[in-house]
Amino acid sequence: MQQLVWEQAWDKTISLGDRKQIEITFEQANEEATRIKYIPFWQARNYREELLITVIVQNFSDEAMPFTQLPLRYMEEGELVASHTFSFPNLELAARSSMPWTFIFPENTIEREPNLDEGKLEDTHA
Repeated sequence: MQQLVWEQAWDKTISLGDRKQIEITFEQANEEATRIKYIPFWQARNYREELLITVIVQNFSDEAMPFTQLPLRYMEEGELVASHTFSFPNLELAARSSMPWTFIFPENTIEREPNLDEGKLEDTHA
């Protein structure tokens, strides 16, 4: 059974409304399909033209998932929008747990203009 966990900074700063929306999204998508699953939640561009992709990361394995050298791509309608390798050395997701997280793709990693709708995050090793 998956458990939804919150990284400390998220837990302190997320609004009640956003917390509830993440909990609802988590409950609706809490089914094991692969070892690691990224449930889309929110996409946006910031003032630096970076691409912000918020997902619920689900770790269905029996081992903790480190967030180091994590090669991800953001896809829309089967086409590559952006790809980047992320490293957060102090962050890991416990076994059989889920956690919301925002991955920020730098502007120079964006291949085409996103429509910010119906996109998905994929591990390039998957």
